[in-house]
Amino acid sequence: MPATPSEPAKDECYRCGYDLRGIANDYACPECGLLAERSRRVTDELHQTRPRWLRSLSWGINLILLAVFAPLAGDFIADLLWRFVVGPWLASTSLPGSSWLWYNWSQHASLLGFDLSAVLLLAGVILLTRREGYPPADRADRKLRIALRLAATVPVLAMLVLHTNADSGYWFFSPYGFYLMSRDLFPNLVALAILFSTPLPLLLFLRLRGLAGRARSAHLAEHCRIVGIGASATTLYVALSMLTLYNAPTLGLGTYWMGRSREALWIVDLLAVASCLFMLWYLYLLVRFAIAFRVAARNLRRTWTRDDRSLRPPP
Repeated sequence: MPATPSEPAKDECYRCGYDLRGIANDYACPECGLLAERSRRVTDELHQTRPRWLRSLSWGINLILLAVFAPLAGDFIADLLWRFVVGPWLASTSLPGSSWLWYNWSQHASLLGFDLSAVLLLAGVILLTRREGYPPADRADRKLRIALRLAATVPVLAMLVLHTNADSGYWFFSPYGFYLMSRDLFPNLVALAILFSTPLPLLLFLRLRGLAGRARSAHLAEHCRIVGIGASATTLYVALSMLTLYNAPTLGLGTYWMGRSREALWIVDLLAVASCLFMLWYLYLLVRFAIAFRVAARNLRRTWTRDDRSLRPPP
C-alpha cells in the first residue's frame, strides 16, 4: 500500500540534496541541474524514485536467484579447490594426520555450495532492503526491512553451526539429496536450520508485495502473497518431515520406518510435489521482478537524463 507521509517531506533535490525552497518546478537545481519537478514527490509510486535504487533492487533479486542455484555448483567448486589448492597442499605436507585432514576437508567441502548460497542470499536481501531515501516510504517499511535482514542471517549462522558439526558422523550431503549413513546430530541440525528459516520466504515476498503495490500491480502483489505463504508453509513441512524421518525410532515409529512405511512414502511424495510447485512459482516471480526493476531503472534513467538541464548546451 502507498505510504502516507506523517509530515511534509523536505524540499530538497532528490539527486544531490540541495535545498529547493523558492525554486519553481520548471527550473533546474542550481547544484546538479536536475529539473526541480523531478525531486518533488507527491506519492510513493516507484516511477518517481531514484534509478540507482531500482538497480539495487534488481541486483538484489539477481543475487537471490543465484543463491537458489548455487548449491548445484558446490561439487564443482569443491573439485576445483581440491585439484588446485587443497590436494597439492596435502600431497606436499609432512604434517602428521594428513589422512584425517583429507577426511575433514571432504566433510566440509560438500557444504561449499550451500555456504555460497547463504552468502548470496544475505547479500541479495541487503540490496533489496536498502533505504530508498524517501522518508515516508522508508518509515512505512522499516520494520519489514529489518525483519527480512535478520531472517536472511539465519542461513549463514546455520552453515557455521553445520560446519562445526560436519565431522560428527559418516554422512553424504549433496544438492541432490541427503543420505544418512549413521543417525547422529547432523541431520537434526539440518532440519532445525530449515525450521528456523521458515519466516524467510514469507518476509521476502511481503517485501516484494509492497513494491508491487507501489508499482500499481495488483496482479503481482496477489501472487506474492500466495507464494510467500505457500513457500513458508512448504519450508515448515520440509523441516518437520525431516525431523520425523530422521528420528522415527525415537518417536516410536520403528526401525527403518522410512524405507518400509507407506506413510513415509506419502510424506516424501508430497514433499517433492510441494517443493517443485512453489520453487517454480518462486523462480517465476523473482525473474519477473528482476526484469521489471531493470527495465524501470533504465527508463527512469532516460527520464532523468531528459530532465537534466546541466547536460544541455548553453543558449
